[in-house]
Amino acid sequence: MKGKATILILVVMLSVSILPAFSTDDSFSVTYTFEPVLDGCGEFLVEDTHIQAVPGEPVIPYRTCAILLPQDATVKDVKVKTGTPLVQSGI
Repeated sequence: MKGKATILILVVMLSVSILPAFSTDDSFSVTYTFEPVLDGCGEFLVEDTHIQAVPGEPVIPYRTCAILLPQDATVKDVKVKTGTPLVQSGI
């Protein structure tokens, strides 16, 4: 009985691991969440980002990311979903 249960578990694990290899869904998604942080001087910063400060231009926070794709992959589309804007008064 114990041997049959072990074989059954191995067959189930093998079938579950093989199915994604033959899947036709070739989409890939990466999600990044950015949280505003209030620093001690009353300015908002974005957590885990760097600041791009070019004289005469707005200060822009950015995050560098590396996403590995298969060798023959082609990027067809990039979508950016934004949240609700934060509107401050008195500035």
